[in-house]
Formats: sequence, C-alpha cells, structure tokens
Amino acid sequence: MNSIEAEIFLRKEISIVYKIILFIFVLITCVTLIILNMNYYTYITLNGIVKEVDNNYVLVLETDKNNIKYITNNNIMSIDNKSYYYEIYKIGNELYISDNMKNYNIIYLKTNLEKKYLVNNLILKIKIKKDSKIILKYLEDYIKNGG
Repeated sequence: MNSIEAEIFLRKEISIVYKIILFIFVLITCVTLIILNMNYYTYITLNGIVKEVDNNYVLVLETDKNNIKYITNNNIMSIDNKSYYYEIYKIGNELYISDNMKNYNIIYLKTNLEKKYLVNNLILKIKIKKDSKIILKYLEDYIKNGG
C-alpha cells in the first residue's frame, strides 16, 4: 500500500451507524465494569428479645456459633431500617441445641434503643452486617461452588 492509498483510507468518513454502535459498545462495557466493581453487603438476620437485666434493658440474641464473629466484629445493627449502636454485654458459655438439632449460643447486647422498643419480652428482627465484597467476588465464589 502506498502513501496515497493510506491517506485516502485514513480520511474516509466513518458512517454514523458505526459511531453509534461503537458508542453503545463502550457504554455497555463501562457500565458492566462499574457494576461488577460495586460493593455488595450481606447481612445476618436474627430475632432478639428485649429483657430487663439489672434495671437496664438488653437485647438477647440466640445465634449460630458461626455468626458470633460477625456480631463481635461490628457495633452497628439495624432494626426497622434504623441503625443502632451496641456493645456486647455478655456471651453465654453454654451451647444449646434447638428442636431442629442446630447449635446456638446466647449473646446479650447493650444498646441505645428507642423508648418504643423498651418493653420486656418484645421480639425484634435485627440485621447485622456480615460481609462487604465486590459483586465480581460473589460471582466468582458462586461459580467456584457450582452455582
């Protein structure tokens, strides 16, 4: 190819259809990369019972032994989509067995609950953050575990 043919080829106008297709392809690629690199949070959901202990209200949780690490590593829980700070009052040493043969421990949490929740034996649904990974890692784990 001589220089005149190369110059004609380089000066040739690209069709608007090709420009639109190229723009859409680049846009889809960028959006896909952004979505796959976003953080995704998983939560453990537990039922807690409000109890009065030593004139203070504590939250009593029955949880699987595997979930204790998530409770001890965090200090924020969510009740009715509102966040509350907590600290661990006591972790029971005893291991209990439920009716469906699952082991669990009892954890007592001190927290700053609102007055409407300070009712003895009130059952609350609690969410505590478990993991925070990018979506790509969750997909990778999902594929490795066989779907």
